[in-house]
Formats: sequence, structure tokens, C-alpha cells
Amino acid sequence: MKKKVMIGMSGGVDSSVAAALLKEQGYEVIGVTFLLTPTGTEKAAEDAARVADALSIAHQTVDFTTEFANDVMDYFANEYQKARTPNPCIICNQKIKFGKFLEYAEQNGADFIATGHYAKIQKAPDGTYCLMAGVAGKKDQSYFLYTLTQKELSKTLMPLGEFDKEQIRRMAEDLALPVAHKPDSQDICFIPDGDYMRFLREYANYKDQKGYFKSTDGTVLGEHNGVAHFTVGQRKGLGVTFGKPMFVTGLSAETNTVYLGEQGTEFMQEFTASDLRLTSSDSLSENSSVVCKIRYSAPLVPCTVTALADGKVHIKTDLPVRAVTPGQAVVFYAGDRVLGGAVIDNMY
Repeated sequence: MKKKVMIGMSGGVDSSVAAALLKEQGYEVIGVTFLLTPTGTEKAAEDAARVADALSIAHQTVDFTTEFANDVMDYFANEYQKARTPNPCIICNQKIKFGKFLEYAEQNGADFIATGHYAKIQKAPDGTYCLMAGVAGKKDQSYFLYTLTQKELSKTLMPLGEFDKEQIRRMAEDLALPVAHKPDSQDICFIPDGDYMRFLREYANYKDQKGYFKSTDGTVLGEHNGVAHFTVGQRKGLGVTFGKPMFVTGLSAETNTVYLGEQGTEFMQEFTASDLRLTSSDSLSENSSVVCKIRYSAPLVPCTVTALADGKVHIKTDLPVRAVTPGQAVVFYAGDRVLGGAVIDNMY
């Protein structure tokens, strides 16, 4: 009997080609589109259904709106109000695209789930599963997947890991998929206009509150409308001119303070992170040659990781890194293998 796989289909090019590749590999493929918000996902479901029809595979939708609001949107709003810069894609992958989806798939008789992520899963000689960076270079998405457990890795297929984006586009064209020329999504899915302050006001009833810009020695430099407007490393859009470039070096929700420094102060080499999650129990301790990435678009940099209490770690990078941002993930690699990751702590 064919193995049954449910693939998350967003109506985009990547998941559409992933579904085609799985069918070509002999799986019984069922496309599943997640309804995540009350409005705005209808077009995604329609596009996914058209692709499924073109591929002659089954398609269904599953309503995760309540779970998405509770696990992702609430998290996003709460983090900003704590003067942190959240990464909702990582939480969505952990809670929805692999957590809830795998539960749903198992309840409905699927052997595997699949996604259109640019990453790879390999089985090691000891029987454990390894999350690996994809070959797609800057499009590699392993950074967003460090929370995956051994169970999730063992039950997941990622058919795009051996391809780059240009190859996937060409495959979509060759297959005459109806979404072959659909542009990639660039924004947070529940904030399609990119206006996260509007989202905070409407969804979380956020209200501006006057606070101070301060230098790191405590000198008051000016006023602002609330720490939620800012992120560490920011230079433009401060709302005040200082006669020289100034960067956000830290934020304090408790005192509603935005700390600023001159060029160069946005770099650092030591910081801590919490909620350490490893792809296997000893994946970090068994590796001495570790590199880390502090944002999806940041370069990899060699580092030393020291375990602290309660799932915390201390990270010292070999070179200064820019804009170490509380709320973002630091993800650890040994070569192409993802070892795990943690959430960067507030510095103020």
C-alpha cells in the first residue's frame, strides 16, 4: 500500500511543487490548507484547491483559527508589549504547522506530514533524526524549525531540501501549476500590510505611552511614544533627530525606556538566551565546533555555548554581531546540522 502523506498547502509555489514531488515519489498525497485567521485565508485555500485539482490529489481545509489566535497572535502581541521582538513563524511552526497538524494527520490515518520548507531531515546511524540546512542558500529555512522534536522529525517529509528557489519555480512552470508565477509572501500572514502597530492597537488594545530615550549611562535624550514602536538595532524611524546616527541598543518595558547608542554600540559578543530546545538530548553537548545565527538573515558566526540553570545558555561569539535582539531566536549549527536553539533574553 502507498504511504499516506498530508502536506500543508498554502496556495504558494513551494508547497505546490512539494506536493507534486511527493506524488511523483509514489505517496498517496492529501493537500491540507490551514484556516488561520477569520478572514484573508480564503484565497490561499482556493489556490491550493486549484493546484490539488491540477495534480489530481485530494484537498481539504482544517480550521485552526482558535489555536492560531491563542498560540501565535497572542504571543506576538504579548512579546511586543514586553519590549521584545517576536518571531511568530517559529511559534507557528512549533504549535500549528507541526504540532497541531501532526495531531490532525495521525487522527486521520496519515503516515507522514509534509511541508514546503527549504530544509532537510536525515536519519543518523544511531537511529535519531537530524534537521539539516537546505541547499537553497539564503532561502534555507532551517532557522525557523529548531523546535522540532524527534517525533515530529521522524514523521515529517521535506521534499524541497535538495533544491533552490529557481529550480522550484521552473518545476512549477514545467508542471503548468496555476500558481507558478504567484509571488512569494513577504509579510507576517496575519499582518499583510506590515503595520504591526495597527495590529497591536486593534487586536491587543495597545495604547501609546510617553517614555524617554536614554543613553546607556542614563542621560535623557528625548521622548518617544512607547517601547513597542522600536526594536534593537533600529536606526531609522526614531521620530527624533540627534545630529548623528543613533541606534536602539536596548528596551525596558518596566520603565518604558528606549536606550540609544552611537554607531558601533549595536554590536556585542556576549548574551544569554532562555528556553533551550535541542533536536536531540545531547546534540549541543557533543559538538565543540558550534556556529550560531541570531536572526534568519544574519550570517553564521562561530561561538561558545555554556549551559546555565533552568534551560538558559550563555553565548560568546568569536566576532561581534549586530543587533542581538531580545525575543528573536539564536539557533546553533554544527556544519549543516541544526543542534537546537533558544530565545534571546532582554539585556535591560
